[in-house]
Amino acid sequence: MKNSLIVMLLIAMLFGAFACKTKQNSPEAVADAFLKAMEKRDFETANKLITEESQGAFDLLQSFVGSMDEEGMGHYEHKILGFELDGNTATVIYEIWTSKDLSDKEEQKLALKKIDGTWKISLEKGDIEK
Repeated sequence: MKNSLIVMLLIAMLFGAFACKTKQNSPEAVADAFLKAMEKRDFETANKLITEESQGAFDLLQSFVGSMDEEGMGHYEHKILGFELDGNTATVIYEIWTSKDLSDKEEQKLALKKIDGTWKISLEKGDIEK
């Protein structure tokens, strides 16, 4: 009886660990982590979440965000609304606004690609929606 209980607990722990890992590697979770890093101007963390092909666009984005006056513009915040999945690509839909103007929310999309089993942000030309 005691051995059965231990085996059941181990199985439950394995399922829990797998579920957490899957959730952390979902398009929504990766997009959320990227957007949070950009909001905090944590470019090192954000850079780890993009595709290799996105490096040039990311450098431009980093330069733009880094030059913005946070005090004058306010702090950016976001809310993930959902995502569309198409094989190894996904589009995350989110809302973004600044702390200066909470009523001015804008819906945007972020493209992701699954590379070697891991979701990455794609900032390549054609993946960025205007």
